[in-house]
Amino acid sequence: MRTSPASPSRSSITSDNPPRDLDSWRVLLPSRPRSERVSRFVPHENATWDDASDLALLQLDAPVNLSSGPRAVCLPYPEHYFLPGSRCRLARWGRGGAQESGAEPALGPGAQLEADLLGGWWCHCLYGHKGASVPLPGQSPHQLCPSYQEEEEPGRCWNDSHWSLMCREEGTWFLAGIGDFSSTCLRPRAFSPLQTHSPWISHVTRGAYLEEQLAWDWGPDGEETETQTCPPHTEHGACGLRPEAAQKGMLWPWLAEVHVAGNRVCTGILVAPGWVLAATHCVLRLGSTTVPHIEVYLGRAGASPLPHGRQVSRLVISIRLPRHLGLGPPLALLELSSRVEPSPSALPICLHPGGVPPGASCWVLGWKDPQDRVPIATAVSILTPRLCHCLYQGILPPGTFCVLYAEGQEDRCEVTSAPPLLCQTEGGSWVLMGMAVRGSQELFAAIGPEEAWISQTVAEAHFLPSSGSPYWPTTGSDLCPPDMAGASSSPKAAALILLLLTPLIQD
Repeated sequence: MRTSPASPSRSSITSDNPPRDLDSWRVLLPSRPRSERVSRFVPHENATWDDASDLALLQLDAPVNLSSGPRAVCLPYPEHYFLPGSRCRLARWGRGGAQESGAEPALGPGAQLEADLLGGWWCHCLYGHKGASVPLPGQSPHQLCPSYQEEEEPGRCWNDSHWSLMCREEGTWFLAGIGDFSSTCLRPRAFSPLQTHSPWISHVTRGAYLEEQLAWDWGPDGEETETQTCPPHTEHGACGLRPEAAQKGMLWPWLAEVHVAGNRVCTGILVAPGWVLAATHCVLRLGSTTVPHIEVYLGRAGASPLPHGRQVSRLVISIRLPRHLGLGPPLALLELSSRVEPSPSALPICLHPGGVPPGASCWVLGWKDPQDRVPIATAVSILTPRLCHCLYQGILPPGTFCVLYAEGQEDRCEVTSAPPLLCQTEGGSWVLMGMAVRGSQELFAAIGPEEAWISQTVAEAHFLPSSGSPYWPTTGSDLCPPDMAGASSSPKAAALILLLLTPLIQD
């Protein structure tokens, strides 16, 4: 049992001071024609100061015959390791849905959710304690996180109940974790593990069903022995998370397919749970004032979901543009019909306010074939302002990045979908630097100059602290020597620039 807002405060209820109306308490059990009376109330010994211990045990007035009705759920020992990918179900606690435990939980309509467990790295980095390392198998996890098998129901709000997380091993169901009220309408995303409470439950009840680990094939995730760390959290939660080992087919959780009416497909980047950033020329026709029908997909490549991910789809309900004078704005914010849950399939990227992050590795992320749309990341070097200005003098739009591809890599990404320019910082977070300028592989409209507009429109979009030197040159400064000006038409100057660029190319 967990205390509810209508219950007496935790500080006012103790073993020595039970609820005054305990005689009127009743417990409803599945397959039982009548409710059960309660004879004893035992709050957790740490319930007054630890939110994760907001638990209590209720002793029934008479034992229940488990052979003819409900079955008792098993409890895990403290060293139990729930495998990533384990089949789990969520049961709602509170009015409107009955909880049933046993060999095969079966709940009423709307009270059951099916999910698989996320790996420890994802769960800990999304919801774990800042600065703490990822717990290894055999250590009690800080959190358990479900990955839902079905997409979120539009318009449904899940913050009205407590939830329990039950996971199955070798045909046996364990009570794995307890979830508190959600602060948003999104489904429960992180659960406090029950392992640490099993000794207390066993001591109080002297009859709880604790079960040994039943599945010992921990697989690659369970064999991890090195301490793993997470990129820093932000004030709005985690952003820019992606496992270090970039396996073939692994998801880029912020990469979106933006399907525009008329069979156009553009690249989009999730910058907040309800917002995607895209190139304006990709989503709006020149001179058009109407908003086309747009659908956004996350967690898939072409027609199929990518491995280890769940496809997420949303409609676009509005397009927001900055108020620029003169040239049209290169970037557009797409408001989604509903928020998306943080997961390996859909997680916002961090944004960079300007300059180039010191020590960062940068990539252009896009598709080689716009039909199959399999993501390809191509390593690039961001040119210094001086070299960029020299290469594109007179035609370089303000607030634009120039990149240099490694030899033979220039044709890896097609440009009509406006691929993004990303960097991974020394701290591990991935940041969005810009989106490709129309028709160009080398020029990218930078995010930094639009920081105020993006922050005002999307409060949850997170810009990292400013780092690096300002990218854009001072207006009117003469950055190029005479023999390097107009390099694109001067073979001698072009050769000199290539020599200067050689140290900038990343391995």
